[in-house]
Amino acid sequence: IEKQIVDIWKRHIGEMLLPVQEKAIQQYGLFESRNLIVFSPTSSGKTFIGEMAAIKAARKKLKVFYLVPQKSLAEEKFVEFSERYGEVGIRVVISNRDHREFDELIQRGDFDIAIVVYEKMQGLLVNTPSLLTSAGLIVVDELQMITDEFRGPVLEVLLTRIVTSDASPQILGLSAVLGKTDRLEKWLKARVLVEAQRPVELRKGILCQGVFNYREHNSGAAGSEDMVWDDNNSKNADLQLLLNIAHLAQRGEQCMVFMRDRNSTVFAARSLSDLVSLPSATEAIEELADMEDTYAREILTELLTQGIAFHNSDLTWAERRLIEKHFRAGTIKALFSTSTLAMGMNLPAKNVFVDSQKWKYSSKFRRWVTEDITRSEYENMSGRAGRLSLASDFGRSIMVSLGDYPAKAMARHYIEGSFEDITPTLANAPLESHVVNLIASGLCATREELYHFLLGSFTGHEVWRQKQTLDQFRKDVDQAVDICISCSTVVEHEGQLVITELGRTCASQCLHPKTAFAFFRWAQSAKDRFSTEFEMLVIAARSHDANDIYVTMSTEENRRAGYRDQVLNRARGGDIAQWAVFQAVAKETHCIYEVNKRYKLALMMDDWIEELPIKKIEQGYRVWGGAVRRVAEEFDWLIHGMALVCEIAGWNEKQVDQVHDLSLRLTQGIRNDAVELARMNLRGVGRAVLRKLVDSKLCDQSALEESSEARLSEILGPKTGKKLFDLVREGAPTAMHQEEETAPVGLVEPNFEADPMPSLILDIKQHRVSYKGAMVDLQPTPLKFIALLAKKPGKIVTKQEIYNSIWGLNDAADNPIYDHQITDTRHTLVRALERLAGNGNGIRSQEVRGLIKTKPRVGYWLDLPGDQVCVHE
Repeated sequence: IEKQIVDIWKRHIGEMLLPVQEKAIQQYGLFESRNLIVFSPTSSGKTFIGEMAAIKAARKKLKVFYLVPQKSLAEEKFVEFSERYGEVGIRVVISNRDHREFDELIQRGDFDIAIVVYEKMQGLLVNTPSLLTSAGLIVVDELQMITDEFRGPVLEVLLTRIVTSDASPQILGLSAVLGKTDRLEKWLKARVLVEAQRPVELRKGILCQGVFNYREHNSGAAGSEDMVWDDNNSKNADLQLLLNIAHLAQRGEQCMVFMRDRNSTVFAARSLSDLVSLPSATEAIEELADMEDTYAREILTELLTQGIAFHNSDLTWAERRLIEKHFRAGTIKALFSTSTLAMGMNLPAKNVFVDSQKWKYSSKFRRWVTEDITRSEYENMSGRAGRLSLASDFGRSIMVSLGDYPAKAMARHYIEGSFEDITPTLANAPLESHVVNLIASGLCATREELYHFLLGSFTGHEVWRQKQTLDQFRKDVDQAVDICISCSTVVEHEGQLVITELGRTCASQCLHPKTAFAFFRWAQSAKDRFSTEFEMLVIAARSHDANDIYVTMSTEENRRAGYRDQVLNRARGGDIAQWAVFQAVAKETHCIYEVNKRYKLALMMDDWIEELPIKKIEQGYRVWGGAVRRVAEEFDWLIHGMALVCEIAGWNEKQVDQVHDLSLRLTQGIRNDAVELARMNLRGVGRAVLRKLVDSKLCDQSALEESSEARLSEILGPKTGKKLFDLVREGAPTAMHQEEETAPVGLVEPNFEADPMPSLILDIKQHRVSYKGAMVDLQPTPLKFIALLAKKPGKIVTKQEIYNSIWGLNDAADNPIYDHQITDTRHTLVRALERLAGNGNGIRSQEVRGLIKTKPRVGYWLDLPGDQVCVHE
């Protein structure tokens, strides 16, 4: 490994490798292209093993996929890798539901390391199955998620694809300590490195009646410490918890407290502020003042004056990052967080307090219930204590108990007990999404091939072959196939399972087949009339996938809010109540929780894109600002998928653009008149700034580029105005630069007879397209597509002509089996051409998208006059 890389590691990680890192290299062949799984405690250093392997592979010109379960982990890793290795030319990209901007680069192989969320990797493999062939290393972070009820099935199917791939890329799994590992080791054909020791000692124990009885993780030695206990409140576990946090924080020791739900994090943080006086986190308060006005900002400002904060998914992304930054800096002494975020947070502390219970949604009882956390979950949360960078002596992991008997039971289970067995979860998951994905990817073309593939999964080895009859397994798979067929995502002909165009979009966008089919039926019924954004939001809210979008709603709110009636009132106000979806809403007279939740989501998103102030949305729907943005991200994903389905249903380009614009509006929370500015994707520019610019008649890129710093400062204030001015000028040529390139008047005679430079120039040999001087390289198939159109500018090229010229297919027009090829090619081409826009060249995204026109069911044409197009063969 070159010295430049080693110097980066020394600067960011330290001078010495930790024991588990040394073992991985010296004893387990980390750099020898062999599959390896590392099981070790949190804070033991396993994450850096993945980083070393990724950088080593990237330096060998191998493509690396770094797979993670959560968006927050993906973003953290993307920023970290980009900042560390950008200076040495390692190209790092990210892909999840919110980050689609790098997808084309990934599919073209134009990257070194791709940080990808599990589900998104499945979608990428639909359009580009060859990604596994080009991959040299696949790092699977948080491999223990294979036992998770929700993420486990996706990860397992993904790993099955990798294990059975002819390319056989190296697999590096990073996992918290689990139970028996031999079966997983055998299935993945991997060596297993199990490391039980931690770099810093951890005292794990139970606090009861003022005494913290613990056992040390490394040495196994037992001990006790005197802590705080209020005998007058001996039955109040919450108060005893807070008193001990206050005691340790006042000694200067940072405390992280994992609570079972969001409300508890806020309530406990406020309760602690009444008990203790800690130094104010002044810098954090100053930074928070510049953020959007939310209810959370108000409470956090109050708490930060005491050096206290909370962290949960109801905070906005900016608020969460601010809290993380200042907790790492040490100015926040006590942080209350939900246990579900333990995995996604890299926030070590001297002390960690762990709640022994968590909330879980019971599908059997259709309500939320509490249950004990698992031994593995306890270890993961406890591992945040006593990290090497923060403590050299020890850390503490503390549970609170009010009595001796429960304290001993907790100690036996969480501290001295065995880990749960590794149990896969695919057998209990609906299979239809996996079935459509496998067929769309070309891995399975018959029911027998589906049986064979799924029996090769970890669940196949551990459950279906062992504990369940093959007949029942086949019935489950057949039922999933039948659902896909009924949803028009798959057709079966003479025993062959063929993906439809709808099915391919369904799989690539990670939509459930029922969602894709519902979108398609609605799009077909609505294509010959105008549609409204509110209608689209209601359609999305009623989809199968929207059932998994979480939003709080109390029993009283469910009974009294009248969300269904509000939806109907808005429909009547827009004179669209007669449309089918609102007729269906009107018939739902018994509004149970799930139904009311749908309409709360739709109404909230409608207010969001109409730029209702975030505080009014918080008050009106009894939610937090972070929850609004989280729901908006989910709806952005659904609406983006809806736009692609609408195109399949035959919508014209203007109609499809309306849906795409709605997707963008959801990400920013903006009205339609701010869309053009939002397309510039200026870093740190939110909805409030966009609104001020639009109201000041700065509605598009050219208007913004022509604005002076003084003008922007007048509109936005000096600080924000200068920041925006600098951002715009990063990509736009300055006035001085333009003047230097302009010939002095009178020295050059205009040549009125000279041929004007064509707007669009294609260089077939170089695989390059130039539009108004901006250039982009194309892959062979999109290049053939635009070249075919460029040879007949302004004239329709039929679908059959395209099939014949590019793929040599006869009689393929109007065949749904082949339709996806031409649609995918057009999407790939348009996405590539969109890279021409921006960067100060005066080219607009909308202008570029408008170059390729569609006549539904007939063909495509290039919307340029003949004298503006030139093709160099």
